[in-house]
Amino acid sequence: MTDQSWQPVATALLGSYPSQVAAWGRDAIAAYLAELAARGVTPDMALVAIRSCPATQKFPPSAPELAGLARIDPSRPTFDEAMVLVKRALRAGRRPLTGDYGSEAEMIGARENMVRDAARGMHPLVGAFLVRCGDVSRLADEVAEMLDDGVYAGVRRRELEQRWTQHVEAMEGRDAAEVATGRRRGELARFDPLAVLDAQRESPAQLSRGAR
Repeated sequence: MTDQSWQPVATALLGSYPSQVAAWGRDAIAAYLAELAARGVTPDMALVAIRSCPATQKFPPSAPELAGLARIDPSRPTFDEAMVLVKRALRAGRRPLTGDYGSEAEMIGARENMVRDAARGMHPLVGAFLVRCGDVSRLADEVAEMLDDGVYAGVRRRELEQRWTQHVEAMEGRDAAEVATGRRRGELARFDPLAVLDAQRESPAQLSRGAR
């Protein structure tokens, strides 16, 4: 990441919320950009998040709020979409096995691995969900019970939806923690947001007049 790459973010903030952001002052804008970077937000992610704010939003989002918007994965399956993918992955366990297996337990393990591999190929979150659930055959029974409109279908659906939501939150929380400790983005410590604002002194005029 280069300092200059954050220049459009400062410009977008000022353009979207001119009076409020100009009133922050240069140091506050620099701190805002630094906090976004520390939370693992890239300049491109920040720009998309700023422009995804509704037209009715009168005040700029806080750095944590904007980071939350920026981390939303547009490809992330909804619960219903995830269950469709899980059901498809479970079918992979019915394919004929190749190779020699010394026991029934080895065959079951091979089929479970086929299911997990299929799920990973569909979406990383779905693959991780299969791993988190552990017992593939039990999950298959739970999904079947949810889909068959039986007495416990609604209960099973709520349970699975809660587990999916907790899984997604846990994965996002782990990503954020890894970013915060610098394990995933070693360049974060070298980001100097004040240099961005220094580079912007002449353009746009709002930044040079209002945020210094």
